[in-house]
Amino acid sequence: EELAGLEIDEILKTEPPGAGKEGAGNCPDHQAGAAARRYRKKDGSLVDVECTEANILHGDQTRKIVFVRDITARRQAENEVRETKEYLENILENSADPIGIVDQRGRIIQWNRAAEQAFGYSFGELKGNSSFELYADRNQLHAMLNQLRRDGSIRGYDIQLKKKDGSIALFALSINLLYDRHHKAIGSVTVARDLSEIKKA
Repeated sequence: EELAGLEIDEILKTEPPGAGKEGAGNCPDHQAGAAARRYRKKDGSLVDVECTEANILHGDQTRKIVFVRDITARRQAENEVRETKEYLENILENSADPIGIVDQRGRIIQWNRAAEQAFGYSFGELKGNSSFELYADRNQLHAMLNQLRRDGSIRGYDIQLKKKDGSIALFALSINLLYDRHHKAIGSVTVARDLSEIKKA
């Protein structure tokens, strides 16, 4: 009874989510998919919604039917995921220790600033390449990988790695396998520490 006969703009103030100020309107005409909007409820609170619409014939007139779904909880979850991702990326980039992340085939997918400084390679130079090429001794590499597969992690494993300038240095590696939600290994994360100066001392 409260809605009957009123114009949509009289009762629903909308704004795209994230907009700096309010604006009136409804879902855009003939969107190819759902359109995200923010609606004001009767109590004045704002809610994120997703609306889809279609034109239908009603007698000799064309009517518009709009389906509106509350996506506030989903939008909040997306924001939390984004914030967590940004937080973890900040930790990765600002770590004092070299950190590298590889996929299940050992291809480099992350390489932080400390790793660039320690090895001389930029992330752009190594992205998508095999991390195995950084190991100076293949026998040492295979022994380390066997232990990693058996235990799922390695702590302080001493091994020789190659730098961009061709030099070989001793590093202590700590490695953890990464798993998906089905507990299938999808890669690993490695934290390295250069032991060259310690060994010299």
